[in-house]
Amino acid sequence: MLKNTEEVTEKMIQQVVSACEKYRQVQATEQKAKAELHEHEKAEAEAVFPKEKAMYEKLAADASTRCLMAYQWQRDFCIALQKVEPFKARMVLEQHFIRSQPLKAIEVGYGKTMSRTTATHYKKVGIRGFARELDKILSELESKEKIIFGK
Repeated sequence: MLKNTEEVTEKMIQQVVSACEKYRQVQATEQKAKAELHEHEKAEAEAVFPKEKAMYEKLAADASTRCLMAYQWQRDFCIALQKVEPFKARMVLEQHFIRSQPLKAIEVGYGKTMSRTTATHYKKVGIRGFARELDKILSELESKEKIIFGK
């Protein structure tokens, strides 16, 4: 019975780690898409021929769609993260998994850091809560990822 519980916990950890890695990838892709959008809009404004304008308009529309989907993906991810209770668990998830801070460097405010034992406890609580929230929106996130990454 204990092994079954450990497997579920391992699955939850993998799901949370994977989602946080994708969050960083989506952020990078959004920045890249914004730059592409700016380039294509500038090129469209400078274009002389109608086919050239149409080509840059289509490229700008594609980049705009990727920006929008990346924004919506990040919004959904952050909403799910904000539902994790207690606040300290959410804080540990955000700092450890998204910002890649070590557990001994989790800040609680006013220049103070959380002990590693306390951070580990809140990490476990946060993983359970966040995995439950991610399960609810996983299909939506995956459909947006197809548009963002062009799969």
